[in-house]
Amino acid sequence: APQAYYLDESNYPVAVMENETTYLVEVQNERVMVYIRVRKFDSHTLLPLAGARFQILEDTSDQEGASQARSTAREVLEELVTDAEGQARTSRPLPVGSYRLVEVAPPPGYSSGEEQNFQIDRDSDCIILDGSYKALDLQAGNQPVQLEFSKKTLTGEEELPGAYLALIDQETGAILDEWVSGHNPHAISCLLVGKTYCLREIKAPPGYALSEDMVFTVKDTESVQSIEMRDGLTRVVLQKQDEDTKEPLSNVGFEIRDEEGKPIEFVRKEDGVYLWKALSTKGDKSSLVTDAQGRITIRGLPAGTYTLVETQLPQGYLRPQKPSVLTVAAGASEESPCTFCLENKKSSLTIRKVDAITNQPLEGAVLDLFNQKGRKIQSGRTDSRGLLTFTGLSPGDYTVREADAPQAYRKSDEQLKISIDEYGQTQGELVFKNTPEGAPPTGESPLAYILGPAFIALAGLIILLLFFLQRRRTKA
Repeated sequence: APQAYYLDESNYPVAVMENETTYLVEVQNERVMVYIRVRKFDSHTLLPLAGARFQILEDTSDQEGASQARSTAREVLEELVTDAEGQARTSRPLPVGSYRLVEVAPPPGYSSGEEQNFQIDRDSDCIILDGSYKALDLQAGNQPVQLEFSKKTLTGEEELPGAYLALIDQETGAILDEWVSGHNPHAISCLLVGKTYCLREIKAPPGYALSEDMVFTVKDTESVQSIEMRDGLTRVVLQKQDEDTKEPLSNVGFEIRDEEGKPIEFVRKEDGVYLWKALSTKGDKSSLVTDAQGRITIRGLPAGTYTLVETQLPQGYLRPQKPSVLTVAAGASEESPCTFCLENKKSSLTIRKVDAITNQPLEGAVLDLFNQKGRKIQSGRTDSRGLLTFTGLSPGDYTVREADAPQAYRKSDEQLKISIDEYGQTQGELVFKNTPEGAPPTGESPLAYILGPAFIALAGLIILLLFFLQRRRTKA
């Protein structure tokens, strides 16, 4: 039969006569015209898949100068969409020729299948549809879209357990899945190709900083797509400094306590950074102490609220009246650490120098300060207000003595005994008194000092008057 027609296998009787008469015998051939049926199914379960969109194109790849594009308007012969049974059929039969079946949109949650090239000719293996239609049956399996979500540290390749994660539709904000990371990646299937999603960390594992959202678009591939989110340790920096000068304070000891009042343990690493002991397999417990820059750097402290207690005061500084509250944010990362500046005020002791009689301030008195061992540690001179302040004193007992009195005043032998606690509170007399030269010693009545000479003069006058009266009587 001709190339584009089916072979007519019918028998036609022909009688051969002796005369030369010619008989015409007509033989009709059916033209090859075939419908196309496409069946779409899950490659794993073999269940039918609805919603796959196909295009049937004329194959022009063997024609000189033909476009190699996947599809053009000129080449598209028909577009098919599979129904609930995973099937689609052309609306009209196709003649003999070379064609391509191209999946332009996979079923939701599946990757696109491979392009199929097929041939229609009289030898094509066809099926009969609806009892009379010849059709070429094409089958196309699809792989579901597969993604694996991993939670890892910044430097390691092992899975990091304990992170609370959520998969969110970027467009609607709907939460599609939630899970806690374990020792294996979390698998999710059948996400939509070309759609954008967000991987969000709700809560980081203890000691790790909360990661930023990861936004990704699902690719059209049969391969497993890996999405990795990595967490770094939290970073906290404590800075200790002088309240007035802002100079760093070294060698200050701290203890960090949780909400139940239990101390948190740390290990000091070789680089001087302190690591939460629960995250360290090596090293002994170490106390937190500020370095030469007045700084303590901590990694791996879980997010939460803590209490900072000073266990070792800087020399000459007061203990804060109440412990500081330390709040570690969930996002306290290496790039954005939680920094806390803590200040200490120097301890001070102010002595007031006054006139013992008038209580007026006295300038110029030289006072010495002795510690409890009797060693002179500071010395100074009172100002115009009669004040002298000693600073940088550690808690303890002190004695103040006068080394040189103000001009026209007697040097005092008095000693002031004073105690200072770690909060700067003092006990003892803070006023030093001086008596003017020629005045009675401290403790005698100033009134007697003023009226004494007057009484003496009056007594002399009385005696003199009595003497003259006695002489007049004698002469009489």
